[in-house]
Parts: sequence; structure tokens; C-alpha cells
Amino acid sequence: MENSSKAFIMAGGILIAILVVSLLVFAFSRIKSYQNQLDKSKKIEQVTEFNKQFESYNKSVVTGYELISLANLARDHNIRYTTDEGFKEIKIYIKLKNSHGTLPGGYSKKSTKKSGYFDLVDYIENVFSNLDDNNREKEFKELYFQSEGVINDEVSGRVVEMSFTQLTQK
Repeated sequence: MENSSKAFIMAGGILIAILVVSLLVFAFSRIKSYQNQLDKSKKIEQVTEFNKQFESYNKSVVTGYELISLANLARDHNIRYTTDEGFKEIKIYIKLKNSHGTLPGGYSKKSTKKSGYFDLVDYIENVFSNLDDNNREKEFKELYFQSEGVINDEVSGRVVEMSFTQLTQK
């Protein structure tokens, strides 16, 4: 009889220990799930904040000056965050009404990735910075563009491409 009562006490102790371990595992999994949810919401917030910088240019009328600012923003991002670190390069494309036209400074190199468009980031890096201020103002002041939309990276959700088409005079 004594042995059976000790066996019941031991079995009860083991059941309580299993219950405590189960509760600890459950609590740990809930904490981990909560932390994962916080991480996801933080990433979404960061992507949203990042995209806001670019989305502000996604409108029906964008001036040439605004596009230069946008291209500089994309260029700075491409320099700061390389593809080696897992970031995708941001491309800004523009299409002139005259498909045989050139940009100020005689830039006529068309994009190989988007037919009929100029790669504005490449233009900023290679030509625009070498133009004098008067030429920049004169050439870009009168150019107006319309956004064709934004393309986001499927994995990260970040903006990776924007396209614009030149409008006739405002």
C-alpha cells in the first residue's frame, strides 16, 4: 500500500512537471510569435517610409527639376546600398516626346533594359553634373513629365523602378 501511494505521488509529480514544461514551451512559442510579428511590422514600416520618398514623385505632372532630385535620390541609394548587400538598384526612366531626342548635354544613350527610354540615373552620373547651372536651368525648366507608375521589388516591397513620359508644355 505504501508503495502504491508513493507511486501515485511520483506520477502526480511527473504530471505536474510535464504540465509546467508544456506551459513553458507554449509561453516561449507565444513570445517568439509576438517577436516575429513585431519584426514584420517594423520591416513593413521601414519599407513604407523608404517608399514614401519615391512615391511623392508618382504624380500626373512632374517637372524636370523634380526628376533630377529623384534621380539623385536613386543614385545616392544605389551608392549607399549595393547589390552585394542584397539591395536592388533603383532605376528612373524617362521617355521624351521626340523618340530621337537628346537630353541636355547631348546625352542620347537609350536604356538597354527599357526600350525607347533614357536611364536618368546614368545621365545624372555621367553628364548632368558636368553641365553649367544656366544650361541646366534653361533645358530642364521647361520639361514636364507624367509618371507611368512605380515597380516594387516582389521580395522586399521596395521601389526599384519608376518611369516617366514627357508631356507637352504645361
